[in-house]
Order: sequence, then structure tokens, then C-alpha cells
Amino acid sequence: MMARGVFVNDNVINNVLKVLWVCVFCYHGICAKYVEEPASATYMVEAVQGGVAKLPCDIVPALAGDKMHIVIWFKDGENRKTPIYSFDSRDKLPEQGKHWHDESVLGGRAYFRYQDNPAKLTLDSVRDSDGGIYHCRVDFKQTPTRNIKVNLTIIIPPEQLSVLDETGVHISNYVLGPYNEGSAINITCVATGGRPPPKVTWWQENALLDDSFEYLSERRVRNILHLEKLERKHLHTVFTCQATNNNLVAPISSSVTLDINLRPLRVKLLGENKPLSADNTYELSCEVVGSRPQPTITWWKGSVQMKNTRETTSPDLNTTTSVLTFTPTVEDGGKYLSCRGQQPHISDSGLEDGWKLDIYHVPLVSLELGSTLNGSTIKEGVDVYFECNIKSNPWVYKVSWRHNGKQLYNNAQANTIVSNQSLVLQSITKARSGHYTCVGHNQEGDGESNPVQLDVKFIPTCRPGQPKVFGVARHETARILCELEANPTDVQFIWKFNNSADTVDIPQNQIHSERTRSTAAYKPMTELDYGTLLCWGRNEIGMQKEPCIFYINPAGKPDALSNCTILNQTAESLHVECTEGFDGGLQQEFIMEVYDTQTRKLVSNVTSKNPIFTVGGLESGLGFDIGLYASNKKGRSDVSHLHAFTLKSAEKHTVAKSNKPFPPENCTLVHQSQFYLRIKCQVPEKKRDMHDTYVLQIFHAESRILIGTATSQTPDDIVFRNLPQRYDDLLLFVRTKDKKSLMSDANIIYAPKSTMRSNASTPALLQITPLLGALIGVVAALILVAVVIVVVIRLRGGGERDDKDYDDGGLSSSGRRCVAGNGDKASTEPLNKDLNDSVDSLEEKNPDIIPQNNGEDDYQDEERAFERLNNAPLRVYSRMHSPNNQAKNGCYDLYGTKTMPHVIYNQQAIPMSVIRRQEPTVYAQIDMKRIPQCLQPLSPPHPSSFQTLHHPHLPAYIPRPLREEQLMHENAVNAETPLMSPRDTSQALQPLLEANSTRTPTMSSTQPRTVTATRF
Repeated sequence: MMARGVFVNDNVINNVLKVLWVCVFCYHGICAKYVEEPASATYMVEAVQGGVAKLPCDIVPALAGDKMHIVIWFKDGENRKTPIYSFDSRDKLPEQGKHWHDESVLGGRAYFRYQDNPAKLTLDSVRDSDGGIYHCRVDFKQTPTRNIKVNLTIIIPPEQLSVLDETGVHISNYVLGPYNEGSAINITCVATGGRPPPKVTWWQENALLDDSFEYLSERRVRNILHLEKLERKHLHTVFTCQATNNNLVAPISSSVTLDINLRPLRVKLLGENKPLSADNTYELSCEVVGSRPQPTITWWKGSVQMKNTRETTSPDLNTTTSVLTFTPTVEDGGKYLSCRGQQPHISDSGLEDGWKLDIYHVPLVSLELGSTLNGSTIKEGVDVYFECNIKSNPWVYKVSWRHNGKQLYNNAQANTIVSNQSLVLQSITKARSGHYTCVGHNQEGDGESNPVQLDVKFIPTCRPGQPKVFGVARHETARILCELEANPTDVQFIWKFNNSADTVDIPQNQIHSERTRSTAAYKPMTELDYGTLLCWGRNEIGMQKEPCIFYINPAGKPDALSNCTILNQTAESLHVECTEGFDGGLQQEFIMEVYDTQTRKLVSNVTSKNPIFTVGGLESGLGFDIGLYASNKKGRSDVSHLHAFTLKSAEKHTVAKSNKPFPPENCTLVHQSQFYLRIKCQVPEKKRDMHDTYVLQIFHAESRILIGTATSQTPDDIVFRNLPQRYDDLLLFVRTKDKKSLMSDANIIYAPKSTMRSNASTPALLQITPLLGALIGVVAALILVAVVIVVVIRLRGGGERDDKDYDDGGLSSSGRRCVAGNGDKASTEPLNKDLNDSVDSLEEKNPDIIPQNNGEDDYQDEERAFERLNNAPLRVYSRMHSPNNQAKNGCYDLYGTKTMPHVIYNQQAIPMSVIRRQEPTVYAQIDMKRIPQCLQPLSPPHPSSFQTLHHPHLPAYIPRPLREEQLMHENAVNAETPLMSPRDTSQALQPLLEANSTRTPTMSSTQPRTVTATRF
């Protein structure tokens, strides 16, 4: 109510003012001049609705010195004579003039700007109703009144623009398309509203494309932009539609962006077309450029589409790369591999690039028997040829041939002719039977053909390796197996018995035959029934030429073991090897029984297929009686006796306690074939650890080259399966490795060249230490020197025992001469021609060997000599020295003042093979300083030549009594060295090693040299 009251009061006030103005105007005589006076000037003014209208009125007087008094604005209409605005500057300056406006017509939007030239009445926020004809009346002080007419036109801008596609649908998001490259399109723009009707135009950036619009109605104007053929350059082009009907305000506009599907510009296989290897995997890349959106990329091998691809797109979406994972085959050679890129939205947009595949492969080889040969009728003596067919890319550079895996070479003398892709075998034998292959070699590898079996027909022959000797008792039926090799295997057998008197056919009812095997049951009844059995076979090829011969001997017990030797003894183990005798005609086995010398209790029993025995777990420092014999079905042989002892703990080398694991014991080669080895060892349970690993190392016996290694968690099953096809003798090292990767000492097994054995065998067994090489050399030197001394004393000392004034130790000879020369060169003649005789001749003179050919009296003499030798408190062998002047003439003329190398026998016990009780340990010492300078030194031989004089039963002591007082000769150097195991040599043998390394070729050295000889 209050607002309404205020509005009423304002209207009243305005009406009152209007009346007052009219009165004032009339008072001054103005009212009568409105209608009749013509306008002195007319102006056409345009204004945009909502903008500013400026209505000009010239208020400058025509006379100088005149002055404008009042300006009154009128508007045509019902109230034409009613002023709508006035400016009164009478009797005052213009700056002080008064403004008045009709509130109902102009509101507060009008203002007269008298200072402009010409002066202007401005109307803000022009309305459509403001349009019309305005009159400006200007009264001057002197100049006549001036009337000016102004025609104001109000322009209404267009209201909106609509951009439509070809279907007349409004384009959303202002993105037009996508359209396919090369297509033609029409874009329609429609302007609505506006007075006067607007102009509708199409622009691209600042370039006018189309201004051909048309009027659809009073309020709608349309312009259609036609693009004949879309090109790649039109992608993302912005097209703008503008509509305008004046120059006063900016036109309205609407912009759209054109989206286009683009076809690929280029398809390219990346890289170079190089040959590919069959069965290798490759990644081939194909690049497609310029397609939008992402193209469809396919791979083709001929007409077959490939799979297993992946694609990547560049950040600018312009390049798409497809990667094909491809594994070519031999059949792919010559095929066309292509990559095809296509825009799926554009038909016929595909592009393609490809390669003709060149596939390298291992030669494909097939082998055929000669076309003129019948493989089922080939006999010994004919010629055979093979043809090798090869498909290869690249072509082979060599063709080789194999027979049962072994390569054949061209050898005309052996009737083998290799001619490129043909193999000719002339005058074939049964040895030519087997599988043949040909191998093509190219840079991709070796291609082997299918095997072709050459089946050579031949008459029966004896299979090698059969038992030949059979021990059969009287009235015992022996089944003698005769195995033949024949092709075909359908064999008829003939058996005959032959002795010195007659040849008898074996009845068929005593013969059982099956293909190439025949068993004859034979029972000797009398002595004349012992002789030879002869076995022949016949097949369709012919009769066997040479019979298989089997010897039927009276069966009996095996012969006793001989040459039994203790090769190694430690604090807890013994190793013994013997030589086997005749087996009595039956299979035999060997037994070693170990008894405690004191208690006579059986300590250990070892059975072996070979006369090689190792026993462990013995108590240290004890003596043992060892019985060794062979046994077969007929009984057992005589027992061979040895006496041995284990070392005392104090006799072990005093090095720091080793943290090495316990090595395997009693290792046995239980199986050996061409490619396979199986070892079985023993480890005491208390010394086994669940974390231990047992390592087998296989070395070539001669070259010591490592062939291979195998491991096992259990010591009783160590297997190596990859032996080379051809190998000689082997050394097998078996060690224990603990969880700290520490390795034990090795247990060595000697494995001869494979003979396809499957039964357990016990090869030579050695226990080594890291100083085995040095030990062998030193021990060999000691033994050889002792052997030489013993032999010389035995052979040369017999005739000189009656000499009382001197004892030359058997080294002098009337025919011996020293060759004078410079001080470091000397040579000697052979000590005795008997040294060149066989080892057997030496054995006859060896008191350590159980007598076989000597009489009982000789044996008792030797026994008594040993007893006297060992019961003596201390015995000395004197050594002969040559005076200095004797070195010049090289003669031994005087002996009374000369001493020979002496040997000391201590009282410590050591076993002897021919004595059944504890005997003293024998120590031998030779002071090399006292040997005459002209005497050739007895240096130890090289290990390679050691076997020429080594025999396990050569005497290792000197049983000649010498005078005790000669021991005290001045400058004599004595050394006592007990028998020691290989484990005790690292420190005990060090002085010997040092002395051996510094000795000179002559005996001029002043350093004494000690040699120890020990008797078993």
C-alpha cells in the first residue's frame, strides 16, 4: 500500500510540473510556434535495441555573440506538443543549465550533451518504442528559433542461429561428422529473428566461404554451405556461420568442427626381407600411417590370415604398428607374407605390403637302398649302394655317412666308396650289418636321414665271449651252452665230442636248440669222456666253417691266491690285492678273513668277485692275521696268510684337525655299460649326515681330463648316465660334500674300458690325499733304492762273507770300473747280469715270498735268519768310502778303511708275510754322503718307469749281519721312519721331498741322503 501511494504521489507531481512548464512556455509566447515552423535540418539515426541512441541538434547560433537560451525536445505522437526533454541555460552559463525530462517517456535514460558538436540527446537502453521522429527546438537570445527533425530507427538483432546437418538435425557438441574422406556434404545455417532480416554468411577463419542466404519467412534466413569433396585438409576445420543486420554491434555466430574418417596413407613392413630360419620365432612389424580412426591391420600368409598379433598407436594417433609373432616352417618357403591396413569406415581404403618368404632350414634328408637291390636277400660278398635324397635351403656344403652312429669315410681299400649323395659298400661282410644314415650339413645345422637297416645274411659263427672251459665231475651232467651269430637266425645245430682217441656225435635227445642258442647235456663217465665239445650251426645261407670249441676238464677246487700284498694300511683300514689262480673250471669268488692276532677272533669277512679287498672300521694299533682263499662249487683253495697291523694314533701326522667330512668307504663299481656307471659305497651310520652329498667325478685315466660329474644323496646309489660314446680307462673319484660345501678326501676306483658288465665288480681301490703324487714318487724312490741294495747284497755278497777286515755290502765286483771324468759325471756298469732276468727269477731269491720251488730246509734257514735278525739289539751295515785319490783312477783297491752304506734295524714291531708273530719294525737308512764320488747314485726312478723293477714281493730289507761298531762312524746320519699310510705323509715326507729336489746327478753332494726300506 505504501508503494502504491508513493507511485500516485509521483504522478501527481509530474502532472503538476507539466502544467507549470506549459504555463511558463505560454507565458513567454512559445506555444504558438510548434506546428507551423518547418525544420531547418533532418537527421536519420539508427540505434540497436538495447544500445545507445544519439539524436543530434545544432545549438550553435548563426550570429556572432548570440547565445542559446533553451532547447526543447519533442516526439511525434498523440502528445506531440508536449515536450519530453528541455535544457534551460537562460541568464546562466551552459554548465549551469537545467535539465528536465518526461519521466513517463524517457525515464532516466535521456541526457542532453550540449558540449558535443553537434549537441546530442542520448538515450540509453534503447527500446523498440523509442523509435520514431523527434524534434529539437532551439531558442537563441537574438537569432530566430531553430527546428531540427531527427528520425530514429530501432534495429532488432537476430535472435539465434541453428546449424543443421544434411538430415536437418541440429549438430550437437558443435562437431560435424564424421564424414568419410572424399564425400560431399551440405551444412545448413538458419538465423531466427531480427529487424531488418539479417544477412547469413559462412566463414572459415577470416575467409568468406558463402554469402548466398535466402529468406524463409519474415523471421528466418537460411544459408547452405556445400563442400564438394572432403579432403585430408578439412580434418578438424572450423566453419563459422554469422548473422547480422547492422554495423553497430558484432554479428551473432555459431561454429562447428568437421570430423573426417581418413584412409591410410602408407602401409610398410619394417626391416629388411632377410631369410628366416625354420622353427625359430620372429617378430615382424607393420606400420600403417595416416588412417583415422585406428585402422584394421591384418596379416596374411598366402590366403590364410595370421593370428598372434599385437598393436600399438602413436600419441598423435597418426601411426599404428602391428607386430606379428611368427614361427616359419619349411613349407612356408616361397609363400607371400603380407600386411594389410584398412579403414573400416571407408570402402576400398586398404593398402598392402609384403615379402616373399625365404625360409632357411636344416636339411631334410631321406635315405633309400639302391633301387636295384632287394633288402631282404643281401648276402655277404655282394655290393650294396645307398642313395641320399636331400632338400635343403641353403644347399648343403657337405654330406656325410654314418654306420650305427659312427661316421664313415671314403676308403677304397676298405671297400667303402663315398661319392657325394651315394654310398657304395663293396664285398660286404656281416660287420656291415646295421643302421645307415646320411647327414646333410648346411649353415642351419645337420639333418640326419631316416635309418636304413642293412640286413646282411651270413652263415653261423661263434658268438665271442662265451665260456670255453668247463670243470665237470664224473657222473655230473653239464649243460654246455653254444651261442652263434647267424642271419637268418633259424639255425640247425650239430654237436660232437672229440678226444685224443675218437670223435663222437652227441645224440639229438641230449641237445636243446632255440634259434641261435643250443644247449648240450653232457655227462662224463670215465677219463676218456674228458676232451672237447664241438658245436656247428647251419642256416639257409650255409654251414658254419669253424666249430665252437668247449673244453671239458675234470672239475676241482680253485688254486690258491698268490702274490698277496698289503697296498695300504691306515689307523682303521687295510687294502689287500692278490693274483688269482686257476678257477678249477668253475666260477670262483674270493674271501678275505681278518682275525685279531691276540684274541684270534674273526674281525671282518670280505667277499669279492675279484681278488681285491678293502676292510675298514678296524681298531688302531692292533695286529691282524689275514687269511685269503678262493672258493667255487667244488670247494675252496688253500689259504694264503698275511700279517698286518693298523697304525697307532700317535703315528698319524700331527697336522691341525681337519674339518673335512668322512670319505666314502668300500666303493664298488656295480654296473658299467657303454654310457652308464653305477657306484655303491659305504659310510658308517655314526659318520653319516643327512645334509651330506656324495660327488662322483669321472676322469680320463691317462689325460686326467674331467669327463663329467654326478651327485647323489645316498652313498649306495651314485649314477652317471652320460658317458661319451668312446672312452678308454677311467678314474672315478668319490667324495663326500657336507652342508658347508667342504669336500672329503677322494676314494678312487679304477674303471677299465667298458665291457658291458652288469654284475658287481670291485676295481682297484685307492685312498688318496692331496699329496698323492708326491707320495708315489717318494715311496717309489725309497722302494727302488731298497730293492737295488737288497738285490746287490744278495747276488754279490755270498762269496765275501768270510772277509773279516771289511764288508763291502755286496756292491763291489772285480770286473767293476769307475769312469773318471769331471766331478759331476759318472757311470757304472750293470751290477749283475741277473738283474735283467725276469721278475720271477728274483722272486726265487726273495725271502719274503712263500717258498714254492725251494725245499723245506731253505725255508727253515730263512726263518731262522729272520729270527736272528730281529732279535739282535742293533745291527749296522757299514758303508765303503773311497779315498780321494781313488776318484781319479776309478778303481777299488783297498777296502779295509772303507765303509759301505749302513742299514739300521730298530726293535719296533712290523708284520712279515712269512712269520706268524709280532716282528720288529724294520728301518733302513743309507747315508749317501759316504758313497764314493765315482759311484753312480741310486736315485729313485721316474714313476713312469717304476714298474720295470717293481714287484709286490721284492725283498725290502737286507739280511746281512754287519758289525755294530761300524755304526758309530763319524758323520753318519741316521733316520728312523716307520711304515706310514698315505694320510701320514704330508709332514713326514717333507724332508725327503726337499732332499730329493736338491740332489745333483753325482754323489759329490755333502748332504746325507736317507732311504727307508720296509718289509711286508
